[in-house]
Amino acid sequence: MSTPDNGASYYEIKDSVQVARFSNLPYGSSICITKPGYIPYILEYHKTIAIQNRNFARDHIFMAEDAFVGYHVIPEAYPGPVSIDEGKTVFFGNTVTIENDFEVKLGAELEINTSDYLPE
Repeated sequence: MSTPDNGASYYEIKDSVQVARFSNLPYGSSICITKPGYIPYILEYHKTIAIQNRNFARDHIFMAEDAFVGYHVIPEAYPGPVSIDEGKTVFFGNTVTIENDFEVKLGAELEINTSDYLPE
């Protein structure tokens, strides 16, 4: 669903599928993947994402045209280091810029996928 307007501009449900394709997905949307008895998995889709002052202790996937990761990549948020403490963090985007004070701890994983287009 489109997150900023609570699904007013985009909302779709797919049942019993192995592959889901979404078209015309607006920036600022959330995709929730779940089934009975499982914890929902939420994927956020943004035009630009900036991550600072965060520690990740579980799996995360970020999808944005441009991603900026580091101690002080945007002035609007409180600065601080970024670390992947546990799990796997994946970035999909056209560009992923990693600046100072970024750490992937032993046993954690970082995967970066850049291309001229984002997966559907």
